[in-house]
Amino acid sequence: MKLKLYKKTYKIERLPFDAEIPVNIYNGEFYNITKTDDELSVICDESVSLESEKSDGGWRILKFVESMDLSLFGITAKITTVLAKAECNILAEATYNTDFICVKEKQLEKAITALESNGYEVL
Repeated sequence: MKLKLYKKTYKIERLPFDAEIPVNIYNGEFYNITKTDDELSVICDESVSLESEKSDGGWRILKFVESMDLSLFGITAKITTVLAKAECNILAEATYNTDFICVKEKQLEKAITALESNGYEVL
């Protein structure tokens, strides 16, 4: 399986629950907005300025290149298991077509080595 490594570095931010979605994140190559009954979290390019309650930067994104049918199972679990064994912190994200794995930049080399050792190709 092939994974595309995004070039930029990203951050996850927790905004106030009732905050407006900041429009400046929409220009990025990748962003994720998640709102639940008790929080609003955003993953976006580190260069985007947000007024957040908490922030954690230094994340790199790996995208599953192939489109994945929603009936498939275990694909993300296999990759996260490989990365857990390599002691890499991750955030997993999903869209309708594919999944994404965020890895801390300081652990990226270790993560790529672990993935490639287990048959994954990082582009």
